[in-house]
Amino acid sequence: MPSTRHSDIRQIIDLFSGALKSLDYKISPNVIEKWSLLVHRAMDGGGRSYHGPYHILHLAQGSKPIVALSAIYHDIVQVSVDHGAPPEISKVFDQFVTIENGDYLLKEIDIEKDRITYFTSKIFGFDQGSKLNPYEGRNEFLSSLVCVHELDGYIKEKDLIKICVCIEATIPFRGIGSDGKDSLQTVRDRLSEINKKYSLGFSEDEIDQTLIRATELKNKDVDNFSEVLVENFIENTWNILPESSPAMRYPNTLRIKDFRKALQGMEGFLSSLKVERVYSSYKGYPSQSEMKLLFERAKINIGVALKYLRIRVYAIAILEAIADITGGDTSLSLFLGDMENQKGTVSLDDFLPLEDELKNKKDLDPLILRFLSMGHRGHLKYEMNSCLYTSVVYRVTGDERIQKDFSLVKDYFQSNLSAEDFLKIQDKYLMSSIIDSLLELVSTRNETLKELKKTLS
Repeated sequence: MPSTRHSDIRQIIDLFSGALKSLDYKISPNVIEKWSLLVHRAMDGGGRSYHGPYHILHLAQGSKPIVALSAIYHDIVQVSVDHGAPPEISKVFDQFVTIENGDYLLKEIDIEKDRITYFTSKIFGFDQGSKLNPYEGRNEFLSSLVCVHELDGYIKEKDLIKICVCIEATIPFRGIGSDGKDSLQTVRDRLSEINKKYSLGFSEDEIDQTLIRATELKNKDVDNFSEVLVENFIENTWNILPESSPAMRYPNTLRIKDFRKALQGMEGFLSSLKVERVYSSYKGYPSQSEMKLLFERAKINIGVALKYLRIRVYAIAILEAIADITGGDTSLSLFLGDMENQKGTVSLDDFLPLEDELKNKKDLDPLILRFLSMGHRGHLKYEMNSCLYTSVVYRVTGDERIQKDFSLVKDYFQSNLSAEDFLKIQDKYLMSSIIDSLLELVSTRNETLKELKKTLS
């Protein structure tokens, strides 16, 4: 029986066609195909592990037409992930942006020559010479420029502006400004200002409806924070790591410190994230009860993810300390085995104690233990070995001690605690088991590992 699921590119074409038809636009299928190919080309880049075709398909499916079109384009530019942008994308915004020492600066935009581009810059609050900060809308603004450049002349100016408002709203995790307004109120003010100054024809009700659509996309863009199954949230969090930490894209050459820094970076981000910055509401949408539920779920998921990440950081810190003492930082696959976990290859897991041999603690979180035991459900094929190793560390050390001693991990990373002193506070049975297992794998460090074992015994 043939499959019923179409390719990503076909689904993008169908989303374009459906949204445009709902807005009463009659556009040639060849033009829609061209637009879809550009989006797919950008979203399917090798560095993308989260912000790919699946992400925009998820956001656009079942959404209102303007929201669907905004979703299709909102992540088309990811400067740090793509190391710039593909040539067919960058040539669109290069005429409006100059790059100096890695900084993206907005050029002067002539409203007479580039009217919709000028309005786009005003929606984002940018003026000539504005530095496009990566955390304050650079990707979203450049994505909007690509969008309006492609669609201008085919759809109405007002609809293009609505799309820009929706994309601006997806700049994540913003708080209340110095003027006491949130990001949605701010972009509404910008829209109202250009509407009045340039007689764009938006009614007050139309502006409010645009902001409601923007709120819809904004919240849907981060809906993984309120996942009912926390495993899904952790997995989505994990999928972002290779985008923010390029070294993780090459699992078999990934160094121990680089892996730890990636985990530590995500732990630091989540620990500093204020849950009220995740979701937003506009004039009662979503309702107070819905917002309360979103925040409650997000708080729970962030809490579990933080606990999980700290366990992962703690476990990798042990390997990092062992490496530091026995010869310095090295490939993670040397210590754990082939990170792509090819069938039949030897790994650290082959020599670590079996579950019934471990001194199991009573204070283990069954959810985290189950997640460690099964890995990331095969979605990240190179992850299994480090998950199983972490499971052993977790079972022996216990949840309470890892969370309590996490500050000592930071002391070690900041050189306020030596690698040897950090290892000396670990369970002796655990350290002996890990070092004995490494002796089976790391032939180049045989002597230094034996010396370390004596030191810690």
